[in-house]
Amino acid sequence: MPDGVDVRSRRALGMRRALGALRVATLAWIGGIALTILIAFPSLPGTLPVHFGLSGAADAWGPRATVFAPLAILVALGCSLFWASGDPKRVLKPDEESPERAERRARVACQTLILANAGIAALLSGVLFSMAFDWDAVPLLVAGASLLLVAVVSGVWRALRA
Repeated sequence: MPDGVDVRSRRALGMRRALGALRVATLAWIGGIALTILIAFPSLPGTLPVHFGLSGAADAWGPRATVFAPLAILVALGCSLFWASGDPKRVLKPDEESPERAERRARVACQTLILANAGIAALLSGVLFSMAFDWDAVPLLVAGASLLLVAVVSGVWRALRA
């Protein structure tokens, strides 16, 4: 069945390329968000909403510099996850039983980090857009939280099976 192996390897290559593109796109997204906030910062009002209730309405306010806390978290976490997800050897935990199994688990961990980074980027972008620009960022918040949940659950499931 050489055709089956070929199809499987082509599928795996396509998945690696898609995840690589998502990895780079997430970093570009984070850079764009950071640049947008930094450029808009001087024109932001002196007081920004810093907390939103379940209804989506702002229920606490703070100085505009408060926007830097979630921005710093986004940049630090995003860059860290980008770096960690770049090479399975960075997350490889030696397995005495089977080096192949350890390598599979490391690849799954990298894939999980890439998806989690995209989810965190969307989630924190929604927070920043809500704070700085008074946007209804519910779609970004829901997409980010959903992607983060899928990344964690599927990553744990796949790591246990690897």
